[in-house]
Amino acid sequence: MNQRVAAVRESLSAESDRKVLCFYTNTTNQLQNLRLIKMPNTSWQRVVFPGERLMFEAITESNLEVYLNETVAAVIPCSKLQVK
Repeated sequence: MNQRVAAVRESLSAESDRKVLCFYTNTTNQLQNLRLIKMPNTSWQRVVFPGERLMFEAITESNLEVYLNETVAAVIPCSKLQVK
């Protein structure tokens, strides 16, 4: 059991080392639902109001799905949203 706990801790530590700070703005006049995909061990969703700005952490390999009215409007690589 201790080996398993150590492996999980190591995995989480490696994942946190790969995280980057990202920035997204809802430039539409509609509510958007955002969902991060390709994020291991995480379920991340947010509702973003028109004009709202959002900062979040993600790994560079993940993608941000943007939904309008339950339809995927865009899939944006988090590497393109990374704060420099």
